[in-house]
Amino acid sequence: MVPDVSIIIVHYKVKKILFNCIWSILKVKSDIKAEIIVVDNDEKKTIGQELINKFPFIKYIKSPGNIGYGAGMNLGAKDAKGRYLYILNPDTIILNNNIKNLVTFLNKHDEYAIAAPQLMNKHYQVYELQGVKKLTFLRAIFVLSFINKYFPNNWIAGDYWQKNWNKKQIKNVDVVPGSAFVIRRSIYEKIKGFDEKFFLYFEEFDLCNRVKKMGYKIAIVPDSKIIHFWGKSTAPNSKTDLIFKNSRQYYFTKNYGSILSKILDFMLNITPVNIILFFVLTLTIGIRLYNLPHEMFFIGDQAWFYLSAKNMIVDHIIPLVGITSSHVWLHQGPLWTYVLAIGLLIFHFNPLAGAAISALSALATSYLLYRIGNNFFGYPSGIIAAFFYATSPLGIMFDRMPYHTTLIPFAVSLLIFFIFNWINNKPAYFPWVLFMLSLLYNLEISTSLFFAIVSVLLVYGYKKNTKWWKSIQNSHIILKSIVLLIIPLVPMLIYDIGHGFPQTFGYMAWIIYKILQLLSLHHSGNPLNSLTFLWIAYNQAILPGLIYIAVVISLFSGFYLIYSVYKYRNIYLNSTIFILLVLLIGFIGGGVNSQAYLPMFLPLIFLLEGYIFAQAFVRHKISSFVITVLLIFLGVSNIKTAFSKMPFYPQISYADRLISAKSIIKQSGGESYSLLGKGTGSQFASFTMNMQYLTWWLGKPEKMKNSIIKFVISENKTIKINKVVNY
Repeated sequence: MVPDVSIIIVHYKVKKILFNCIWSILKVKSDIKAEIIVVDNDEKKTIGQELINKFPFIKYIKSPGNIGYGAGMNLGAKDAKGRYLYILNPDTIILNNNIKNLVTFLNKHDEYAIAAPQLMNKHYQVYELQGVKKLTFLRAIFVLSFINKYFPNNWIAGDYWQKNWNKKQIKNVDVVPGSAFVIRRSIYEKIKGFDEKFFLYFEEFDLCNRVKKMGYKIAIVPDSKIIHFWGKSTAPNSKTDLIFKNSRQYYFTKNYGSILSKILDFMLNITPVNIILFFVLTLTIGIRLYNLPHEMFFIGDQAWFYLSAKNMIVDHIIPLVGITSSHVWLHQGPLWTYVLAIGLLIFHFNPLAGAAISALSALATSYLLYRIGNNFFGYPSGIIAAFFYATSPLGIMFDRMPYHTTLIPFAVSLLIFFIFNWINNKPAYFPWVLFMLSLLYNLEISTSLFFAIVSVLLVYGYKKNTKWWKSIQNSHIILKSIVLLIIPLVPMLIYDIGHGFPQTFGYMAWIIYKILQLLSLHHSGNPLNSLTFLWIAYNQAILPGLIYIAVVISLFSGFYLIYSVYKYRNIYLNSTIFILLVLLIGFIGGGVNSQAYLPMFLPLIFLLEGYIFAQAFVRHKISSFVITVLLIFLGVSNIKTAFSKMPFYPQISYADRLISAKSIIKQSGGESYSLLGKGTGSQFASFTMNMQYLTWWLGKPEKMKNSIIKFVISENKTIKINKVVNY
């Protein structure tokens, strides 16, 4: 018996739904002869025997694997015998007369190639949006972008969806829903079926386009109805989102070319969140690059790295350690020299290259804070955290002073990102946690506190036998962890081997010294002074100049975090607070109130403030307008502060030093000269290094020995240069 219609259903992990669909087909009483073909796309093929036992008359086809919806339909169509093919999703229930009415319609109307039923929900209400006009470039912008979400009644989208259609009349459309439609098999074969490059989504748009190009019409038939449980066969997740995006890109590339497809893809990625993020990122880098010569600072210690990087490029002397720490027997790592050397090479040794690197690092940090906040605390925590960082006067000051501490906020943010992913049961991130620990040590030895933090996490994971502890116990992870831990330390290890291991033993001595300080057996500072220093730094980071508002924010933040720890049990929030507390204890116990230690606090502070402000209107229903106004006020106030001469900002700019360097060269009259320091800070060898670098860059470097002309440099809010000639 030759069937009138072949019903093709592609199955993928929805056995119960599929069986319900088949039962509904069998209950239909009709003189239309139909065959049912089930293509099993499930990789494990678990339904085969049960399907055959229950429905022995069904054609069961095993696909090679999950080959996609269109490819599965094509596979089923090869075995179809009917004059018509009924393309059907398993998440449907066929109602009486459905099949007969569609076939009868096509028998009577030769000009139509496709007929689809009206789709209804489980309450037998017809879906308003079904059957559309052709998806063009312009329509896609208004239908698929955020425009449709916020302006659903725009006339282009309304025309595309053909809203408010008469449910009792035939609806002529360009595209029918792919969940259920009947097509003439002869037409299906002429157009070679579905394009199998569409794995899922948009395949019906492409197929209907090709049918329309042949001159045929497509309709939704009102006296044929079907229940559709929308989305039951394809539950949304990150994987289906990616498949949807890929199919969309292929559809527009195939129909409108790759250039328009790329333009459309860019435009569809523009969302309100992305617009705000773009604004915040632009603000981040814009503030840091604006009027840079007059806003950048260039102290002698910075110039130590500039000279080291210059020697690396010009004289091929690769430094294995960085500048000495506050303990002269212990050096910082050379990483900043290497990074700075790349910038100087690109910008032809221009000193502003360091600030450009610093601005890019700030940009990356701002984006990372957004990612961390968005991924682990929820939007808008990430946006607010990034905004705080973008406009923080203290953060801006550090970024305007390119130094070995410049990369610390970025490195800390990346470390937090890796830690959070690791404790989210993603063991592949753990080796990168160790890599970042080593990298941070390379930038500033005080960041060794993060080693203690990760050690505590490991002990906690071991004691609680957590999944993220167990997941890293394999040889591949352990080997990769060791390698990544060592890589950033290679230069210092080479240095130690050639110099009798002063760095290794010096670091061990420093650790013992700091532990003794922490235990108050040899404390060099007053904890109260450290707390005062930290409060001032917090004020400078959040809202300097408006101390009463800063006090209110800090008190509210503290109480709300305590409340959140007990109320919500958020592992990422608790981890952030734990990390911050360890850093605070280490800082206070160390007793050294140095600004160089502050950059590692900033990402944690801003993440927590982002969380607090976001929770204020997400959980506690404070008006988003009120929060937005408050954030704008804070941002404007902080930006204004960032461009004023605050007491905690260095008072002498790079532009001032450049003028002084040019003055030295001019006064030297082409003769050789040397530079000497006088006054506060001149006891350090780096005091005149900024002038050494600038005069070298300007083409007339100092001569270190036997110079008749000497320039004595002193500083106190301004630069004073005294020329001395010794005959």
